[in-house]
Amino acid sequence: MKIYKIILVILILLTSSAYTFLRFAPENPQSNNIVTVANIFLNSFNKDQLERIKFDFKHEERYNWNYVPTSREGIPLKEFNNYQIELLNELLNTSLSKQGVRKVEGVLILESVLYDLSGQSSFRDPGKYFVTFFNSPDKTKPWGWRLEGHHLSLNFTVIKDSIIVSTPIFFGANPSEVKQGKHKGSRVLKYEEDYARELIKSLDKQQYKEALIDEIAPGDIITGNDERISPLSLKGISASKLKKEQFEILLKLIKEYISNSNPEQTEWRNFDLMTSNKNEIHFAWAGGTEKGESHYYRIQSNTFLIEYDNTQDNANHIHSVWRSFKNDFGEDLLKKHYEEYRH
Repeated sequence: MKIYKIILVILILLTSSAYTFLRFAPENPQSNNIVTVANIFLNSFNKDQLERIKFDFKHEERYNWNYVPTSREGIPLKEFNNYQIELLNELLNTSLSKQGVRKVEGVLILESVLYDLSGQSSFRDPGKYFVTFFNSPDKTKPWGWRLEGHHLSLNFTVIKDSIIVSTPIFFGANPSEVKQGKHKGSRVLKYEEDYARELIKSLDKQQYKEALIDEIAPGDIITGNDERISPLSLKGISASKLKKEQFEILLKLIKEYISNSNPEQTEWRNFDLMTSNKNEIHFAWAGGTEKGESHYYRIQSNTFLIEYDNTQDNANHIHSVWRSFKNDFGEDLLKKHYEEYRH
């Protein structure tokens, strides 16, 4: 019963105060309040807890991200009191969109589904999602924070209290569609799957031949949890070769990933997307095209990479990630910040 109590407390607090930050921010709620909210949150921990949850900004741990059940640094949610869960909710709402927060809730709920299916309480526990800080929240110095556990890795870098970089950003869903129980029919990453299938099935024979990179899908996303990534081989069909209605489907799919981030990040990424040359964006597919068949896709431009894989557990287990070639963990913006600081 303990696992259900943890989920209930987390979800009640997440939903009851889900959008409180919208009530006290006339301009940009994310940039105006994230330092304040984060400091209140961090100050709620005692001295011993602070030693566990806080790392130096340049510590290698900041790049040590993962999305499978494994040991992690930081403090797990099961050690949070109700007040700290509520503060975490506020911090999430300054860092993600409403859509992104709903997906976090969904991933947590799936832990209870997996517990029902497997009975493995040691692995399937929503209390085993860890929060970690890198530096104290500050309006002038870079800092970051992370929420991570099974099928969730949210990495945020904050610079000058106004720039939030949220990559790598990983969401997974197991099961991708709940087949039984009280959550039957639930699909946390519904549109990541449906829009992509709609696109691949809309292609004509020649377009499909270009988009298909392999008849067998790889067992996981190719970049895994690599600290830094370089562009993959530019395979698949160029967006410039899509018909208007097909390109609109591709945009819907990309924007589903973009819209997990807070409004500021969403605006930047939409601008980057809409100003990109269609020749620079490629959509690649591997595996079957029917529901229930193992499949993989990736969308790559000159600045970002989306990877999605659904092959495990009879193609009912999704891994999805957004990566930035130059700016994961805020690396590019940090470089510019330090150059400005020196001058």
